[in-house]
Amino acid sequence: MEKAYYSKYVELAEKYGTYSLYDYYNIKDGYLGYSYLNGVCVVNLMDFNGDGIQDLLVIYSNKQMDKIISDGSDLEVYELPTENTYEFEIWTYKDGGLLEILHEPGVSLCYTYPNQTSDFWLVYYRNFINIYENEHGFPVIQIYDESDQGCKYTNIFYSDGKIVRDELVSDGGSLQMNGLEVAETIWSENVAGYNKIVLSTLLADSSHTSSSLFTGYNIDYNNTLLQTKRVIKYLSGEDETQVVPNFHVEEGEYISLYLEEIERANRLCSDKEFTEEHYFTLYDINQDGISELILYESTYGAGTHFHFYTIMNGELINCGDYGRTNLYFNDEGGLIAYFGRMGGYQIDKITLEDGAIVITEIAEGNTQEEYPELEEYGYNNYQYLPFCPPAIPLTIYTYSQE
Repeated sequence: MEKAYYSKYVELAEKYGTYSLYDYYNIKDGYLGYSYLNGVCVVNLMDFNGDGIQDLLVIYSNKQMDKIISDGSDLEVYELPTENTYEFEIWTYKDGGLLEILHEPGVSLCYTYPNQTSDFWLVYYRNFINIYENEHGFPVIQIYDESDQGCKYTNIFYSDGKIVRDELVSDGGSLQMNGLEVAETIWSENVAGYNKIVLSTLLADSSHTSSSLFTGYNIDYNNTLLQTKRVIKYLSGEDETQVVPNFHVEEGEYISLYLEEIERANRLCSDKEFTEEHYFTLYDINQDGISELILYESTYGAGTHFHFYTIMNGELINCGDYGRTNLYFNDEGGLIAYFGRMGGYQIDKITLEDGAIVITEIAEGNTQEEYPELEEYGYNNYQYLPFCPPAIPLTIYTYSQE
């Protein structure tokens, strides 16, 4: 089986190339750059059809790119991934040979807000894939797509010996599943009601370099490339341990509670006028072993607003909100909220007690010079708290990994 899977990988790699990361950085016109994975960039094993045999999952770039030419003072050609750049296939081993179970011409896609350069507008895409496991033990490949009218989730999974496709559409006015209007509980259960994440990875971001993704959102392409390399090495027979090095699987009852709140908040946020961004992160504020969910929404003119949640007795608890600021952490518990604008500044410490956030003022004032450093108040080694795009549960997927 491993030899057959390795042969399929080699066949695809000869056609599309081996896994690699492409980074483009440009400081002209305020445009920082973009990044994406090339070639056969994801290789993993999982039992997709529930027959007890590990199936081969491969995701690759078919090299279909949008070429955007800037004819300003300096000629620039941008090659950006589109909604058609990535495909994935699933193969199984049967009767001594390979059988294709699934071939999809696209992955999940969301749009980032365009950045205006001096002479043209760039339309940005973010390509990714999420795979969960349902209550019956079958992997659920979820394809996300969004538009001005709303968003659509397509769940692809095995049931009763065949592939099922459930389409869930939110258009701002109703929630539909396979063309029929459904209650929010049914919608939420099918979109986010999973307690096991089999795989989650970003494939491309047309508005961030790999370094800015890592700094701002704690997203690291290298995790995906390293894991893919390990699986390929195992299939080739070079791995003498004979332990299947599948991608990390994250499991826990907290996952569905947080995913459902992220999805609900994102859906409501997308319906609001002037909403610019909506992201999330996990951080254990009181260091009790339970990471809190922190959502933020950034709106034009109103700044950033944070919403804090935790889990108590198996239920999601709203711990409170905090207004416009930036958040910083140092792995010792608690958060520092630091906001400065037009010479004025406010510094608070945020802690968690009995399921509610507690705000303690550190400093407040005005200055005509540089804003004070946190070290001046005895708060050392603090760094910016990174957040993750809401449609990609990477924070939940990776938070327990080193």
